[in-house]
Amino acid sequence: MGGYKNECGKYYSNPTANNPFISSPPCSKKEIFEYKQKSIERSNKSKADKQELQRQLNEKRRKEIQDEQAKVRNQYIIYGLIAVAGYFAYKKFKK
Repeated sequence: MGGYKNECGKYYSNPTANNPFISSPPCSKKEIFEYKQKSIERSNKSKADKQELQRQLNEKRRKEIQDEQAKVRNQYIIYGLIAVAGYFAYKKFKK
């Protein structure tokens, strides 16, 4: 059912009570070295993928914030223009 990986990535099953002398398959030093290198490469690739995803999320958030700030800025400009127009209209009709 279950299994284990040895130091070179080969799977082997549990030793059973019927045959307690089963051990993991033998590995050469070259196989162990290659497996460790692949493991390190997978780890580095995973880290790089996570960093890229985080960068994309940060860029997306920054763009959303900038869009929201531009929208608010435009609203304040419009409110300011309305206030100035209202002020001049008030001055004109006050007389």
